[in-house]
Amino acid sequence: MKRKRTPLVFNDLKKMKRCFFMTALTMAMAMAVIFCGCGKKEEPAPKEIVRPVKVMTVQGGAGSVSMTYPGKTRANRRVNLSFKVPGPLVELPVEEGQEVNKGQLIARILPRDFKINLDQVKARAIEAERQYDRYKELYVRKQVSKAEFDRFKASRDVAAAQLEDAQNALKDTYLKAPFDGIVAKRHVENFEEVQAKQPIVFFQDLSKIEVLVDAPETVVVTLGRGERIEATATFAAAPDINFPLELKEYSTQADPQTQTYQVVLVMDRPEGINILPGMTATVIGKQAAAGDSASRIVIPAIAVMEDPQEKAFVWVLKKEDMTVHKTAVTVGEMTGSDSILVLDGLEGGEQIATSGVTKLQDGMKVSIWKE
Repeated sequence: MKRKRTPLVFNDLKKMKRCFFMTALTMAMAMAVIFCGCGKKEEPAPKEIVRPVKVMTVQGGAGSVSMTYPGKTRANRRVNLSFKVPGPLVELPVEEGQEVNKGQLIARILPRDFKINLDQVKARAIEAERQYDRYKELYVRKQVSKAEFDRFKASRDVAAAQLEDAQNALKDTYLKAPFDGIVAKRHVENFEEVQAKQPIVFFQDLSKIEVLVDAPETVVVTLGRGERIEATATFAAAPDINFPLELKEYSTQADPQTQTYQVVLVMDRPEGINILPGMTATVIGKQAAAGDSASRIVIPAIAVMEDPQEKAFVWVLKKEDMTVHKTAVTVGEMTGSDSILVLDGLEGGEQIATSGVTKLQDGMKVSIWKE
């Protein structure tokens, strides 16, 4: 049986369909690529960071700078009172905290033995004086030698000195206040046996109060140049009152532990406020130059940074393009709880960043943060 042949027209139609399908698929893929490319947006360029900061204008100093230091009070004069002679106490009429006038009795030793000794020494002195007068007449009449006369003269002088010592010893059984003051502490009780030079009471003069502060070398150096210091003190008992202080003295030997120098200031004892030795004070001082002096500049300590080499710097604002720039400075001591003295690097008039300083970079654009 013979197979039936497919018509030629039908074969050509199948080829045309296949060709059309392949062409359509190619065009669809091309269009997809084109549309995908058209839909892709370009990445925008990153915006430059403009960081807001607080700034302050550096003020040129007027030859003075304020300083704040903790201080401690002590009496203007203070001494441990003691006897020059030993013996049992028979009188101790003062109490701790008692105010005493100059010459007032503090304590007394039993004087009995000293009176007996004085009577004996006085008798010997009288006899020595009588012998001296007798041998003086004999010497004038040339009945004794000069050597023998000199011997009795020396005995008379020794007896007179012993009499003075005995009289002083009897006086020394009385311990009296050397100045107006207050009994800060009693070291002994009445009827105790005490020795010579043993402390009996600690006595203080509170007519003036000393205030001690530990100051850095930069302050002491300026004091040595003759610069004046204006200082006041405040106390917890009267926080709203500033008591004027005067410079009394200062140490020229640094404390080996703190490397600071002790400065002693003095004030009158205030009326109505019980300021006692050992109390704490807050001392605020303004140091003023006695003549022409370099201007002093004080800025917030938070504005000062350190680079990896531990060199101090601040961020100075360049207003033309609102950028900050690293500027090296030399700093001195703290002038309060949050301020620091700038010795070099700033002249006054500059604007420096005082916030966000840890996030700034050299040349970074900033904006001024207005509260």
